[in-house]
Amino acid sequence: TPYPPGGDMPDPYKRMMDPYVSLMAAAAVTTTLKLGTGIALLLERELFSQAKTIATLDRLSNGRVIIGTGVGWNEEEFTNATHLPWQRRYLALKETVLAQRELFKAEAPEFHGELIDFDPVWFDPKPLQADGPKVVLGVMGPLGVKHAAQWADGWMPVDVAMGDIK
Repeated sequence: TPYPPGGDMPDPYKRMMDPYVSLMAAAAVTTTLKLGTGIALLLERELFSQAKTIATLDRLSNGRVIIGTGVGWNEEEFTNATHLPWQRRYLALKETVLAQRELFKAEAPEFHGELIDFDPVWFDPKPLQADGPKVVLGVMGPLGVKHAAQWADGWMPVDVAMGDIK
């Protein structure tokens, strides 16, 4: 998949560290700084493990986590990382976020969507934030903005940061 602004993918993209481990390092040396991911690709990690990582980070940081997420732009990266269908990635992300919210708040969470489906499970620890960290959707275009308005807690307009998209 070509890099959306054109040209070669910038080297820092190729060398990014894990966002949650990096945020834990920041949490360890700060007390009030909010800790957020730019765009963590929630769809490219296993749901339960990632939710536990986020909940643990939220507890250890005293409830300071904000999740910035998006659907991603690289189809090959996506299909190598998940069984979810590329053409339905917006629905997949919506269901992932809604399922994660259930894990964060319900005593015996379960979720039954079109793409994400699980029966009641044990899930602890819960995040310190009552309903879990806020989710800010980093997307561009009318479809992305529609999703941000429908189910996210905020919108991050990524097309501004990427320059002129070709």
